[in-house]
Amino acid sequence: MTRQTLKNTPNGWIRLRPGHTWNEWLAHAQKAADKAWRLDPTLPPSKGARAAVLMFTGRTHEAIALSEQQIAMNPSELIARHDLAALLLFSGQPERVANRRAQEIAFAIAIFLALVAGTPSASIAQIARTKVLTFPSVTLTDQEFLTGRKDGKSETVGGVLRLPAGTGKVPVAVLLHGSGGISSYVTDWEDDFNALGMGTFIIDSFSPRGIVNTNADQFVLGRLAMIVDAYNALEALSKHPRVDPSRIVLMGFSRGGQTALYASVARFQRTYMPAGVSFAAYVTMYAQCGTTFRDDDDMVDRPVRMFHGIDDNYVSIEPCRAYAARLKAKGRDVQLTEYPGAGHVFDGKAFKKPLAPPNWQTMRHCTLAEADAGAIFNAKSGQPFTASDPVSSSARPCFTTRMLPGRCARRSLTS
Repeated sequence: MTRQTLKNTPNGWIRLRPGHTWNEWLAHAQKAADKAWRLDPTLPPSKGARAAVLMFTGRTHEAIALSEQQIAMNPSELIARHDLAALLLFSGQPERVANRRAQEIAFAIAIFLALVAGTPSASIAQIARTKVLTFPSVTLTDQEFLTGRKDGKSETVGGVLRLPAGTGKVPVAVLLHGSGGISSYVTDWEDDFNALGMGTFIIDSFSPRGIVNTNADQFVLGRLAMIVDAYNALEALSKHPRVDPSRIVLMGFSRGGQTALYASVARFQRTYMPAGVSFAAYVTMYAQCGTTFRDDDDMVDRPVRMFHGIDDNYVSIEPCRAYAARLKAKGRDVQLTEYPGAGHVFDGKAFKKPLAPPNWQTMRHCTLAEADAGAIFNAKSGQPFTASDPVSSSARPCFTTRMLPGRCARRSLTS
């Protein structure tokens, strides 16, 4: 947020007119916020305006108290949660972010701040344009990908691009779905980023390939195939007149989280990344980290942020701990944030009640490694890891299709 404009009333924008000092503007904004407050203190913009002015005038504690009061009155109020998370971050109190969902929103705000070097508005941004954007890609098996082949089946992949109102260039978060395809836990984040004034682009890597989901058959699409989609989407977005090509973040969930994680590997980028483009950061949510690829600790010089529930019984956190430690030992800018009591898809609003799917395939016990010619082996048994392996094989017990105790957190993450 610049000093030129700040949305601080329900009715419009107050501008810093030529010749006005910052202190004069603050005084004017204070009067406008107080007027809105007197007219109807229950309106979220009124509270947001008052909290913003309190923050800018150094009364941060009062601003935090006001936001907490609004959340107490309406716990589902998204604007108040944005306000509180931002205030706590700005005042150096990230540990006070109230719950895991608020922590995720606070993280979204932190990415936004890092990308645009400004303060997010206290009000929900308007989305002015939604369109389907397509781009060429290919389908590769993992072995083809690892050996550098580019002659896979040609595909036209697409996604939904949402851009905020205005004419200037904006940062964009590219969102990669998990094994279930585009689900509400992905679109939840679309809403959060859009509310901050960011664009979003959700890639659909399944539908163009005739895939509904890979929950019950993880081998129907290679684990690395979506990296090519992400790279080609970046090139297409970089050419869009409303997108700032230097501020595009890649964020993935579960299978898509694995894609976002390994998309940062320099070896893969040298082979498949289009020239002249790069992601600004890589964000993974409960990613599968159980495969060691050759030179996977040589990552591009961009921040990597990993988020995982400690109680995740679908995708284990342990391999991610080991991988993050290896990367840090190499001096990479990587951080793994762990959430006690949180399971898989802990950020999904629709998954407060755990699921127990009987046939979803999981590799949570697998320790895999790349060998010669791009082959993937079970590191414990020394045998190739393929789709034809019987899941009940005693020689290769890591791959299972048994009932999962729960897909979401074992206890509420929204209380």
